[in-house]
Amino acid sequence: MNFYKFQLSSSKFSPPSLSEGPKVKMDPKLSSSSSDPLKKSTVRSEEFDRVLLHSMGKEWDELVAYRKSLKNAATIQTSKKDVVDLSALLISCAEAVAADDCTSATELLKQIRQHSSPCGDGSQRLAHHFADARAGGPPKLHITGIEFPQPGSSPAERIEETGRRLANYAETFNVPFEYHAISKKWETSRLEDLMLDKNDFLVVNCLCRSKNLHDEAELEESSRTIVLNLIRNINPDIFIHGIVNGTYTAPTFVTRFREVLLHFSALFDMLETVVPREIPERMVIERDIWEGSPECHSL
Repeated sequence: MNFYKFQLSSSKFSPPSLSEGPKVKMDPKLSSSSSDPLKKSTVRSEEFDRVLLHSMGKEWDELVAYRKSLKNAATIQTSKKDVVDLSALLISCAEAVAADDCTSATELLKQIRQHSSPCGDGSQRLAHHFADARAGGPPKLHITGIEFPQPGSSPAERIEETGRRLANYAETFNVPFEYHAISKKWETSRLEDLMLDKNDFLVVNCLCRSKNLHDEAELEESSRTIVLNLIRNINPDIFIHGIVNGTYTAPTFVTRFREVLLHFSALFDMLETVVPREIPERMVIERDIWEGSPECHSL
């Protein structure tokens, strides 16, 4: 089970009350303007009523005429200035970012900001907000991985290896990264072990692992209930819980065997599609992880 924390530049979003009204971050270039549309905000406006409500008879004709007038006005404004393909600039900038070419990305951002505007046409407004969204770089990612202790002298070896592999990927993509490995039973984990911060965006990820927890039928205070209560107390922003459905407890051997065969056939077909046969790590997954899984032992 993994806990993902994203450290953002601001605290978690909380919607404003109706009495406060929406809080909008203003562009400095617009805030001093007397024509700022946000300063004249009303519950309803003639323009929005025309678009949202007028859809029949004479009012429909008025709406069509209104749309034509908007299109003509946009065409006149566009003809007065050089036409720039902002979509192409944005894609080129994204390619430069993916290639870690900071120089080209910065230069392209300058061009995008020069030709975009929060008050222009649709493409200019879109480009303006895309350009602003690139500031600050990726958020800091902190992952806490909890795994059952492995037998032998190195109980945390597997989960620590996972951390090193993730750190290597993060370095490749220039993502600020921290990893905290916990080698203990999930039900014995405590809230303070997780090193949480209230300003983090928190994701709890538990994919096909809750099958290792006992339920109420086996224990009065089940480990499954303890872990789910811990997650509830954490109150993550996102909880990803993946389970495998199958009749592994069917009374007849043939039924159980068929279910397990279908389950693992899908997994082996997946590896056959994406992983070369000679890769040693594929054999490790097939032998050490899947062969020793509860699905196999349910037979």
